Amino acid sequence: MARNTKPGSTRRIRNWLGIILAIVVVGVTGFWAGRTTVAPPAPLPTSAAKELTTSVTEATVGRMLNLNTRVETVLVPVAENSLSGVVTFAGKSGEYVAGQALYSVSGTPVRVIPGSTPFYRPLSAGIAGPDVAQLNAFLKSKGYKANSGSKFDWRTKVGVKAWQKKLGQKQTGVIAVGEIMAIPKLPARLRIDTKNLYAGKRLQGGENLVSRIGTDVGFTVSLQREQVKLIPSDAKITVRSGDKAWPAKIAKIDAGEEGNPVAKLTGPDGGTICGDDCGTLPLKEDTYLPCDIELVPAVTGPAVPVAAIKTGVDGKTSVLVVNSDGTRTETPVTVKESQDGMAVVSGVKVGTKIVFFAREGEEPGPNTSNNGQPPPEETPPPEEAPPSEITTEPTP
Repeated sequence: MARNTKPGSTRRIRNWLGIILAIVVVGVTGFWAGRTTVAPPAPLPTSAAKELTTSVTEATVGRMLNLNTRVETVLVPVAENSLSGVVTFAGKSGEYVAGQALYSVSGTPVRVIPGSTPFYRPLSAGIAGPDVAQLNAFLKSKGYKANSGSKFDWRTKVGVKAWQKKLGQKQTGVIAVGEIMAIPKLPARLRIDTKNLYAGKRLQGGENLVSRIGTDVGFTVSLQREQVKLIPSDAKITVRSGDKAWPAKIAKIDAGEEGNPVAKLTGPDGGTICGDDCGTLPLKEDTYLPCDIELVPAVTGPAVPVAAIKTGVDGKTSVLVVNSDGTRTETPVTVKESQDGMAVVSGVKVGTKIVFFAREGEEPGPNTSNNGQPPPEETPPPEEAPPSEITTEPTP
C-alpha cells in the first residue's frame, strides 16, 4: 500500500536542501577568496651584483691634516746706534753677511761683524780684549793682516788700513765707536726699523734700529674639537718654511681664547722646532707657516678596491685572481692600510687581474683616476624644501 506524502512537507524539505546548498557554495567560494587574499606577494625583482675585473695598481694610502701653524718670534735688538747726524743710506730687512753695511750716518757706514761681545769702545793700537779678537778674526777671514789673538798690534793696524782703503774710506787704522756692530752668527736675517731709519732722518744716538730673531720662538696650531679626536697622540708633524721642513710633535693642547683647542708644538726632542734655522724665519713677530699632521701613516704598495677583498669566517682575507687562462684562484692577502675605498695589501703583485663585485653602473677601468676603485654612486639632487622648512647651517 503506497505511502502518501503531504504537499507541505515536500516543500519544507526542498527549502532546507536549498539553504544547505547555498551555505556550501558560499563556504567554498570564501575559502578560495581567502587563499587568494592572504597569499604572500611575489618577490620584487632585485638588481644582481655585477662581476667586474680590475688590475692591482701601485698606490699610497694615508691621511694628512693640512693646517697653518702660528709662529711667534721675539725680535731682539742687535745694538744701539752710536752715531749722530743725518742718515745718508738705509738698508732693507733681509740677509746680511760679514762686513756688509746696514746704514750710513753723515757718510759713515755701520757694518756687521761676527761676534757676541758688543763693540763698546774705539779699536786702536795698544788695546786687547774679546772685542779686538772679533775684529782680528774678521780681518783674517777677509784675507787681511791681523793679530792671531786678542791684541791690537801693528798687524791689526795694517789690516784695518787695508780694509778702509778697499771701502774707499780714510785710512786711519782706527775703528771708531758705532762703525761696527757684533752679530752672534753671520750670515743672518736682520730687521731694519724703516719707520725710524730712512735717508734724511736725523739720529741723535741711542736708537734701536736693527734687530734679529731671538731663540725664543713659539709654534701653535688652532684646532677644532673634531680634529683633536682624529690626531694620534704620537702624530708626526712637519712644519714647512720655504725649502726647509722641520719635524715637530704636540707637546700639549690647551683651550684657546675662544674656547677652541690650541696645540703647542715643539721639536721631537722638546726643543725649538726651527733650531739653528730660526734666523731664516720671516722677520715678523707673528707669522703663519704650513704644517702637515699625519693622521694615518702613509703606506705604499699594491692597492686593490676594498670591494675585491673577501673576509672568511676565520678572519683571513683574500682576493680572487684571474689567471691567464681565465681560471680563478683565491689568493690570501694581508691588508696593510685602507682609505677611501682602496686598500694597500701584500700577497699580490702590481698588474695582477682580480675580480670584484659592484652594483649595476659601477664599471671602473684599471687605469681610471680612482686607481681602479668603483666610482661613487650618483646621488640625485635633493628636492627643494618648502620655504617654511628651509634651514641654513653655519659654515664651519
